[in-house]
Amino acid sequence: MQFLDEASIRVQAGKGGNGCLSFRREKYIAKGGPDGGNGGDGGDVFLVAESSLNTLIDFRYQPGYKAQNGASGAGRNKTGAAGEHSYIKVPVGTTVVDDETQETLGDLSVAGETLLVAKGGYRGVGNAAFKSSTNRAPRKTTPGKPGEERRLRLQLKLMADVGLLGLPNAGKSTLIGQVSAANPKVADYPFTTLVPSLGVVRVGTDSSFVMADIPGLISGAAEGAGLGAQFLRHLARTRVLLHLVDVLPEDGSDPEENAAAIEAELQQYSGALMERPIWIALSKVDQLEDDALEALKQRFEKRFPGRPIHCISALGDVGLIELTRALMQALQTHQRRLIEDEAFAQYTEELQQRISDDVLAHSQKMRVRNSLTRVKKVVVKVGSALLSDPEHGLDRHKIDAYCEQIVQLKSQHIDVILVSSGAVAAGCHKLGWARRPEAVHQLQAAAAVGQMGLAQAYESALSEHGHATAMIMLTHDDLADRERYLNARATLSQLLQLNVVPVINENDTVATDEIRFGDNDTLAALVTNLVEADLLVILTDVEGLMNADPRVDAGARRIAHSRAQAPALDALATAGAGAMGRGGMLTKLSAARLAARSGANTVIASGRQDNVLLQVLAGADVGTLLTADLTPMTARKRWLAGQLRAKGDLVLDAGAARAVAEQGVSLLAIGVVSVKGSFLRGDMVRMLDAGGRVIAQGLTNYSSDEVTRLAGTHSEQFGQRIDYVGEPELVHRDNLVVV
Repeated sequence: MQFLDEASIRVQAGKGGNGCLSFRREKYIAKGGPDGGNGGDGGDVFLVAESSLNTLIDFRYQPGYKAQNGASGAGRNKTGAAGEHSYIKVPVGTTVVDDETQETLGDLSVAGETLLVAKGGYRGVGNAAFKSSTNRAPRKTTPGKPGEERRLRLQLKLMADVGLLGLPNAGKSTLIGQVSAANPKVADYPFTTLVPSLGVVRVGTDSSFVMADIPGLISGAAEGAGLGAQFLRHLARTRVLLHLVDVLPEDGSDPEENAAAIEAELQQYSGALMERPIWIALSKVDQLEDDALEALKQRFEKRFPGRPIHCISALGDVGLIELTRALMQALQTHQRRLIEDEAFAQYTEELQQRISDDVLAHSQKMRVRNSLTRVKKVVVKVGSALLSDPEHGLDRHKIDAYCEQIVQLKSQHIDVILVSSGAVAAGCHKLGWARRPEAVHQLQAAAAVGQMGLAQAYESALSEHGHATAMIMLTHDDLADRERYLNARATLSQLLQLNVVPVINENDTVATDEIRFGDNDTLAALVTNLVEADLLVILTDVEGLMNADPRVDAGARRIAHSRAQAPALDALATAGAGAMGRGGMLTKLSAARLAARSGANTVIASGRQDNVLLQVLAGADVGTLLTADLTPMTARKRWLAGQLRAKGDLVLDAGAARAVAEQGVSLLAIGVVSVKGSFLRGDMVRMLDAGGRVIAQGLTNYSSDEVTRLAGTHSEQFGQRIDYVGEPELVHRDNLVVV
């Protein structure tokens, strides 16, 4: 049995019915009053697990589903009929993921289980509901709310008892074809199996179990190599894993090492999955002499202690009966333990949950990594430590290597904007300074000296490949001013159209403590938002974000993937910087979160790794991938959020803080408790809750003196407090960004 195991569909819940505007009109009844009824709620969309289905193939031909709209209300206080719900049948074992947010909505693992995937719109209210002692004839109604609309990705996991795994051409398809009625494709070349197959294995007259065959795995499968990675999730629901190992591989490789390599891939994919019972079947044993087979079996028993090991030949019908009977007995014993042993049942349930979590995390990581292969515009930030050192200044060989990678990316029609550090470090070397100075005027002098060499190095390296380059110097004021911000964006856009490689650096020569970005990580993130890049790559001298400090913990491991906004990352990032650099891991994490405002992902990777840029853009598991799980802001709100410095703070009461943080509404004076700082109309101000937490920032319509007088008052009272009355809001929602 072959089937489609992944499908995308769009679901649309019904719209709520509108409220009715109606007045009672009857003879002899004067002023009958309002009698407009409410609308009906829109229909919901549900997914239902159906045991008779075993494929998602039907969704290929019908990708859209919609529930019924609610009916509008009517006179005489008649409520509109609610829309009928839509029930979509899916196979048992279907995982449902929101394709836009990547949120897992549910896992339908039991027949009859239902999952709400789109909520119908709320009904509109008729004018009868607005009648009051002061308004006897209201003409107000509300329309029905639109229903939820979602694009879903359905993933089907096989519901099998025994899952086969092994290298391509290990004999898995031959085995399932021999012991069941399945008829998979069998041939003498690898990757014959392109889709999973199921087979029912009958043992005796009244016992059977389901066996699943997935495409063969190869080294690197857990990171996407070969065909098997996309099907590994099917092993998550099996109770026993049967690992087939070819005893005489055609390529002359060692069977024992082949088996170890496959299990290493399984461990990388899901450590919890390795807790499942794993059996080894030495396959095609009719090709070996008895002595050689016995020696090989002993090697496997020593390498994989405690594993049941069977010797079989599917074509020669050797050991198949013994294997299937042993599997059947193990499955029956497992089932009895689930019933009789409460602790074992709880462990099994927890293990299944851990496996499901591993599978989901891996699938999300691979999906986002694969999305990097579709990037069309990338900002690359290269740190000072990668380009220079105190003894030799700028390293031209490293600059040449990065430029060669940039040229290759451009040949793939990928726009590259380079944000380069190194000017101050290069200047320090030329001036004979061993450490980065702290005095601003010394930094400015070093930047002026080093900027020439940096520009010449990039111009020389890129011109060898036929590419022009442009050196762009920026300060915070360039991006804080709206007109200059738009000019910078237009200039960069034109340079990319001309196939020029922009090289951007902070203008340290004219920077002061007040206007400087603080580090080029932040500058790179702001440029990412400015040009609306798909990806920010921060190259540093470590391999990525680590789960511990590698300087004191030898067991520290790289974090391969995380959400940029994950709170746990703050404790893992360190603020240390080298002698010539000023950006630690905390600034890189902050930069990733800033880039996420435009929907851009960030990769923090080691710039010392060979062809690191090419690897990242090929979707390889390099560095730490920090994904943007925020809804991208509009261009104006990105400018508000990232480019302006706050001149003051407004402390809000609990109600105003909740409304601004949760709904993004305009800030009214009635919700302001106190004012801090000095600012003018049009300046950026921060909005804080009572605990001092920043919840939003925006452009104020009034000065600090005016806001102090207006705090706690209604907008109708503004004229009594100040001479000039402009907008009724202190900060309009169009000029406000929730942070």
